[in-house]
Amino acid sequence: MVFRFREEKTVPQLVNSKQPIRCGEQGKTSDLGDASESDSDGDCQSGKELAPPVQKHTRANRKHIDSITLVDIAQYFHLPIRDASKTLKIGVSILKRKCRQYGIPRWPHRKIKSLDSLIHDLEFVLAREDEDEEEEKQLQKDRLAAAINALTKRKSMLESEKETIQQKPAMDLMAETKLFREDVFKRRYRAKSSVMDMD
Repeated sequence: MVFRFREEKTVPQLVNSKQPIRCGEQGKTSDLGDASESDSDGDCQSGKELAPPVQKHTRANRKHIDSITLVDIAQYFHLPIRDASKTLKIGVSILKRKCRQYGIPRWPHRKIKSLDSLIHDLEFVLAREDEDEEEEKQLQKDRLAAAINALTKRKSMLESEKETIQQKPAMDLMAETKLFREDVFKRRYRAKSSVMDMD
């Protein structure tokens, strides 16, 4: 009794070739000529292309990583950490390690985004108050002027805090800013819930 071992088809790896491998082009490995070893073998069909091998990302150069300074990182605080790491051409873990090295415990994108949102809301309120001022001329002029003045001060305070956080990202938001932000969130929630109740 003679046993013949069936050889398996292997797909050669493409290193720098840009042409895909076709099932019929990989060559026959068996001299048996069995019908079971035809090109309709199950995982590839005749004439269809195989997917090219996955390209691995190259690691960032050590010199490049060492050359990244706090000034380089600070330019991207307004972006999410993944976008910043892609722009700097390093991985997220390496960027986090560099941040810890410079004393930044958390990526400040969300703080800055929150402050930007508050500043935008104040600008919207100030623009709306200016329109209302023309309509309510003498009745509430003093009260309205005081409100506009307070909002303008708040806006300048938020802008200066944003600049400070961009320079010192480990710094926490001031307690007054946190209270203001909480008040804004509550007002938004009440406005949404009142609109939902009307529907």
